Amino acid sequence: MAINFIKNIFEKKITPRTHQAFIRYSLGEFEKETFTITKSKGIKVSAGFEYLNFMQEFLSGLVKQKATLSGLIETVNNLEQPLQSLSLAFNPAKRFGKSGAKYVFDSQEISVATYKKIVDNFFGEYLLLSVQSPEGEIKVKSKNTPKIGSSTEGFVTLLLPLTSEKLFHEEFLFDINKDFKKAVIKHTYFVDDIKVDEKLFKTNPDKARKEAKRKIRIKRVVELDGQKYAESTVASEV
Repeated sequence: MAINFIKNIFEKKITPRTHQAFIRYSLGEFEKETFTITKSKGIKVSAGFEYLNFMQEFLSGLVKQKATLSGLIETVNNLEQPLQSLSLAFNPAKRFGKSGAKYVFDSQEISVATYKKIVDNFFGEYLLLSVQSPEGEIKVKSKNTPKIGSSTEGFVTLLLPLTSEKLFHEEFLFDINKDFKKAVIKHTYFVDDIKVDEKLFKTNPDKARKEAKRKIRIKRVVELDGQKYAESTVASEV
């Protein structure tokens, strides 16, 4: 399975993490933030909030030894014990105007094994973490999760050396067979139907919401160096 949830939709391979990417959506049409890639001496990727955890997963697979981490994790769950088990230094704090907590990390060096465990163990949370390593870097625009419906243009930036171009291309540029200096990818989501387990909703509405199946269509438009390259639409249940 791919890391990129968009690729999984187009390949009809729905993973739990792909499903998770759409649980915030109601019925309707949603024009998403641009996914922009520029190439020169390295690769720079700018994307919206929804790509944050997927970028963390991708980079965690590239890091070979160690990385430097800072930032925070936002959650509605108590993560103190699982974070302590990873020997991470953090400070718990309240989320402003929201339920749950945030766990704040001062800059610290972590092993690649620890980074992978953070991503795997806490993928269901908001990984607002900046990460630096020789194999790549992630920068996060905000220290707070955005409000639903607000624009998150450029929320996460991924920087990679050109040595990772092939892996990145296979994951995120799966339908592009042409070289470029700048690519801009635009997605529009159409949520046509939502199937909710009514029995579960009566006893656990939050779980029912998270497990609801959505019939969606995704329109994908690719521009290379200012020129339209491709347009495609896929329908799926996720």
